[in-house]
Formats: sequence, structure tokens, C-alpha cells
Amino acid sequence: MKKVRAAKRKFKKAKKVIIVLFINCFNIILYCFGFAVGIALIVLSFFLKDNWINVSSGVGTGLLTSLVVSIAINYENDKRQERKLLEDKRLVLSDIIAGSIEVYRDVVYRINAFVMFSNIPPKSFYGFYDDFSPYNEFEDYLKKLDVDKLSDCERTHLETLFNIGNYRINNLVAELKRLPKHEYYLKGLLTKDEFNGLTSNFANDTYMNYAERINDFWNDGIIDYEKCVRFLRMTLYICSKIIASIQYSRIDVTEKEENIKNDLNQRYFDEIYSQSDEYIEKQIEESQAQDEYYSAHPEEYEEEERKFEEWQNETPEDRILKDLYYVICGVSVYSIDDLLGKLDSNSEKTLLFLTRDDIQRSLKRSCKKRKAIKRKFGNDYLQKAEKLKNNKVNG
Repeated sequence: MKKVRAAKRKFKKAKKVIIVLFINCFNIILYCFGFAVGIALIVLSFFLKDNWINVSSGVGTGLLTSLVVSIAINYENDKRQERKLLEDKRLVLSDIIAGSIEVYRDVVYRINAFVMFSNIPPKSFYGFYDDFSPYNEFEDYLKKLDVDKLSDCERTHLETLFNIGNYRINNLVAELKRLPKHEYYLKGLLTKDEFNGLTSNFANDTYMNYAERINDFWNDGIIDYEKCVRFLRMTLYICSKIIASIQYSRIDVTEKEENIKNDLNQRYFDEIYSQSDEYIEKQIEESQAQDEYYSAHPEEYEEEERKFEEWQNETPEDRILKDLYYVICGVSVYSIDDLLGKLDSNSEKTLLFLTRDDIQRSLKRSCKKRKAIKRKFGNDYLQKAEKLKNNKVNG
């Protein structure tokens, strides 16, 4: 009897699977059947005579044409429906996604900063929305810490790790509490996996209770270390699951993680590496090598000194002319009209600058730049510059 019941259950499951597959693939089956009939009628028309040729070929061709049009219309409708669902999804979930990403970014930054300043073996902790298991290694280190034996500096870094901020947490909790009210609406927007991944986070009220009683274990300092460790894990886990359940949110998170890496790399250089013996010794070696090089090449040292003196004596007008050179002869983000507006139209230095051969060659290739300069300095600016040169020679 047990074998018979097991066989019946398997048969029912197989039957349900077949029905579901048939329903999902019904349109495909129908299109394939229509194509087969249309092609068969066209092929059949080659073997018929008289009016039956026109009937068979006409029906077959019409059937194929209508199927192609139907497929194109259905495809466009499906795409339009997907876009509408995505827009509705973004609208409804924008607040909770933004809140989760903000808290996730804050927690991940604090975790990696804590690792950088502590005795944990150097390791980066990112991508918890793909795989949360690496956090277990970090949490094991926190559980082994003896808080009472930490130095003031170590305790400061530890408190910075737990100081996520009540404002962000309150916003996240408010959004989590709001989700059950939209449960039926969300079921129509989200896939089953997205819905389960999003709504499973508020199924357990433990995090809510912790968040509402955060002052019991944290109040600008550690009150209950064990609860602080547990709350940090729950916060990161919930944010990671929300981000993992909504695919399009990963793009923003990936960008924020890259910014975290760049920021922490800069902090590591400024606050740790630049104070290390290795860095100081390296700077001394480079300085000695530079002194030896300039001793062997005094002309280059004199050139560097000359450039430095020029830089010190550089006027605002010199800097504008330097930017103007790149606008005229190369590529620049500045507008030629903006730079010309900052110059004096009677400036001797500017007029002599414009008569340079490389400037004139570039201006010959650009009518727009020539007109801009003539509007500023007049059509006879070259003659003015020539007079200035002659006056210098005669003077």
C-alpha cells in the first residue's frame, strides 16, 4: 500500500509539472503548430491544380504572415509590461532599497576600516549580498576579543565599528515595518524569489526588538558587547538579503563598494603606511638617489630650479594664457570665450602671446576660434602686437 501511495503522489506531482509546463509553453506550441500548417499548405500548393493552388498558397501565406505579426505584437507588449513592472517596482521599493544600500555601505566601510586598524590578518570584506559566509570569520574575531583589555586606541576603533547611527537604523526599521502593508501589491510586482527574499526579513521580529531597544546595549558607547556584535550581524544580514533579492540594486552597491576601497586605500596610505619605517626608508633612498642623479647632471637641476622659479613668479594672467594655449592648440575642458573674458584686451603679454607661430597655425585651422579672438582684441590685433614688438626693439 505504501508503494502504491508513493507512486500516486509521484504521478500527481508529475501531472502538475506537465500541466504547468504546458500552460507556460502553450503559446510556443500554438505558434509552432501554426507555422507547420502554413508551411504545409504552401508546399501542398505545388502539387495542386487550378484554383486550389491559389487557395492553398493564399491560406498558408496569410497564416504565416499573421503569426509573424502576432509574435511581434506580443513581444512588444511583453517588453512594455516588463518596463512598467520595473518602473512600479522602483517606485514602491525606492525608499527601502535606498535605506538598505546606505546602511550596508556604512557597515561595510566600518568593518573594513576596523580590519585595517586592528590586528586581524589583512583581508577585505565585500559582496555580502552574494555570499554572507565571509562575515562569520570576522564575527569570530569579534567574539574572541577581550574588551576590558583593549587599549584606548583599540577601543575607539571598536566603538566606531558599532556606531552605525540611530537615524539610519530608524529609517530602515520604518521601511521594514511598512512592507507587510504592501504584501498583496508586491506579489503582483515581484517574482517569487524576490518576494520571499524581501519579505522573509520581517518575518522574525528579533531585529525590530533589538533596533527599538538599541539604547539598552549601545548609547554613544558599548553597554552590552555581546548584543552589539549580534545587532551588527543582523543589520548587515538584513541589508544584504534585501539587496540580493532586487537585482537592479546591485549596480549601485558595487559602485559604492569601489568608492569604499578607494577611500580606505587613501586612508591606509595617509594614516598607516606613510608613518611606517618602510615608507620613511624608501623616501630616504629616493632622496639620496635623486641627489646623486642631479650631482651627475647639474644642467637638469638648474632646469628644475628655473621651472620652480617660473612657477613661483607665475601671475593669474600667465595661468589663463596657459589654459588658452591648450584650448587653441589642443584639447581643454575650458571654453575659449570664458578664458578670453578674463583677459585684458590691451595687455601687451597677451597680444604677444597670440602672435606666436604655433598659435597662429592652430588659429588658421579654426574659424570659430579666430572670430572669438577678433571679437575680443579687434581685427587688427596682429598689427597692434607688431607695433609693440617694434617699440621694444627701438626702445
